Amino acid sequence: MAIINRTQARILKYLYQKGISSRRDIGRYLNLGSSMTSDLVSDLILQGLIVEKGTISTPRGRCPVALSLHADFGCLIGMEMTNAYIRALVTDFTGEVIGCAEQSLVDALTLETLEHHIGMLVNRLRIAHQGRRLLACGLASYGLVNRDTGVILSLPPYKLQNIALADQLTQMIGVPVYLEARTQAAALGELNHGIKDQVSSFAYVNADYGAALGLACVDHGRLVRGGGLAGQLGHLCLDPDGPRCFCGGRGCLATMATPAVVVEQTLADLSPEAESVLNNIEGRSITFEDIIAASIDKDKLAVDVTTKLAEKLGLGISYVVNLFNPDVVVLGGLLRNVGDDFIAALSRVIERHVVPRVFHSNLVQTTTLGTYGVALGAVDVAVGKVIDRLSQHS
Repeated sequence: MAIINRTQARILKYLYQKGISSRRDIGRYLNLGSSMTSDLVSDLILQGLIVEKGTISTPRGRCPVALSLHADFGCLIGMEMTNAYIRALVTDFTGEVIGCAEQSLVDALTLETLEHHIGMLVNRLRIAHQGRRLLACGLASYGLVNRDTGVILSLPPYKLQNIALADQLTQMIGVPVYLEARTQAAALGELNHGIKDQVSSFAYVNADYGAALGLACVDHGRLVRGGGLAGQLGHLCLDPDGPRCFCGGRGCLATMATPAVVVEQTLADLSPEAESVLNNIEGRSITFEDIIAASIDKDKLAVDVTTKLAEKLGLGISYVVNLFNPDVVVLGGLLRNVGDDFIAALSRVIERHVVPRVFHSNLVQTTTLGTYGVALGAVDVAVGKVIDRLSQHS
């Protein structure tokens, strides 16, 4: 096992986020002299953690040598768990995806079946990692998650509480497993692979089925974590006399502006006489994705329902914008394909409820990371922990 110091750990994390860099840029980032930077980098190369990869083109002067993490140092597995599925992927040490897999979850999920599903996914991905040793796994879970203890406090609607899942999976798989809240992992994926250094701060809004409506804020490259359970966007109160929420409160955003609520409202409004393409879906098995696709095609019923969603969600997001003042708001999960008209409607609502100087026309964007963006963020969690572990041995 390689042994590094804390400064070298910062070099590795910098290279993971940047992909390619030079000794000069590393030295500037860490405020180190050229001699010290060269010595630290040379040691990392000798230990097989960094590799030289040609040169970096510059407008003038000598082209510096390009440095990156060594892809063959090892591989990592990242997993995203919702109440309906687990998505997983395996990457090399640079974060390059090697393979992916998905597993649906049964209705009557138990701890034993959950561990079985995760074990099967890991075994499938181990076959895909091309002989590299598995360094660690990251698991981004929905529900209430304590990342510091590796415990999932609750997994609605399943009757699973206070599960020390990280420790149990570590014993089963044979490598460290690190737990992270799902929206926070999504924001890390966006930070390292999506929006990257285009902005200094952003808020990530994640929506999925169930009552899943999460928030993560990133400020100058760091997640704002609070006391450990930050980001409960779904439990902002919009109406004290509103519907009862599963958290015990009333009028929470989660009772008004989640994909499940949108589907429920659509089914309630959809009569056989309604002129809507949604009536053509067999068995009324309509999904949020169906509704979004219909709204993009200007289906009147779908547009009406998604406009109501924009009103409620925009109000909730406006609180975040007023408090945090992010450069952009990134929509992820089932919101990633909402279309330009929905973004425009959402933006108009936010603009009405925020102080003028914090709003701009490109405030709301959708993630570009696709289906496996959260799992990629779980890999980022694991990479950071692996690097920290290497430096703790010094």
